[in-house]
Amino acid sequence: MEFDELTPQEQEIFMEVAKSKIEDEVFMADGKNYFSLVTKGLVKEIPNANFLAASVILTKEGKKLRDKVLKKEND
Repeated sequence: MEFDELTPQEQEIFMEVAKSKIEDEVFMADGKNYFSLVTKGLVKEIPNANFLAASVILTKEGKKLRDKVLKKEND
């Protein structure tokens, strides 16, 4: 999967996760629609006690895409 294959909203949410300084899970505030990134295999949902929101973590595919995107930004 390439970054430009994502919708603008997906790109925004993906970059929020990708640029997080925390390597683990990133909290998704209520209203952040990250489910399409889950179905595309880029992030995995980590449910928590707040049923309105959850945390996500990059999958192996998500990490590959993150590395590719961040490398392009730094070139």
